[in-house]
Amino acid sequence: MAYRMIMAKGSLDAPKTWELLSQTLKSYDCLPDILLASGTPHKNDLKKYFRSRPDCINVETGMHRILSNPLGHYHFIQTLFDEKQQGPNLWEDTAMSFSSIQGFRQAFIYDLDYDLWQNTSSIQSYQLKGRDYSHLPLRHNRLPPPLDEMEIDTRNNPGRYVFRQGYLEAVGSTMWLGDDFFKLVGAHRRDALLAADWADVRDVAPGVLRVQVAPEPFCDDSTADLQN
Repeated sequence: MAYRMIMAKGSLDAPKTWELLSQTLKSYDCLPDILLASGTPHKNDLKKYFRSRPDCINVETGMHRILSNPLGHYHFIQTLFDEKQQGPNLWEDTAMSFSSIQGFRQAFIYDLDYDLWQNTSSIQSYQLKGRDYSHLPLRHNRLPPPLDEMEIDTRNNPGRYVFRQGYLEAVGSTMWLGDDFFKLVGAHRRDALLAADWADVRDVAPGVLRVQVAPEPFCDDSTADLQN
């Protein structure tokens, strides 16, 4: 199980992001005194780490892995937070700790392995893992020689994601969507969600909707209609 969050560019720096994440980890007794940051042991306040890496987080706590970095071309900050081993369900508290911050756009829960293969276009990646791709659609990558080759066509996969300007086009089993998100995709999308009979939609904070479309993360395409 994993969690992805999108914040507006400039809304939070890495030290503040880590402060909020570490508070949640600590409340669940999931924050060791020493952790790995970019492969090197550090105290869990990461003060020394941020002196040389003020914009990014690359942390392993033993139970979780956390990556956070700005994606300047798309004008947002992406934070990925996944379980290395099954632990307490802290995603709700994580979402709520960020939802009150100006610039919160979206967060959602997903299955890491399903997400990976739904968005992998490289045939070589399938071959290296011994995965069958004979049933999958292919397309030309539209690159000039000698870089041109065939690739997996992921454009119609139910678990696909697409980077957009300011947000990520994706679906999760549970999602938190802020006002900033609806400013980018259109207020009518918010109205449509509130009227939907296929999801549990609730206001959980000022300007934030919690949308649950399934009790567990999507892990296959048997619910493709719901995911789409």
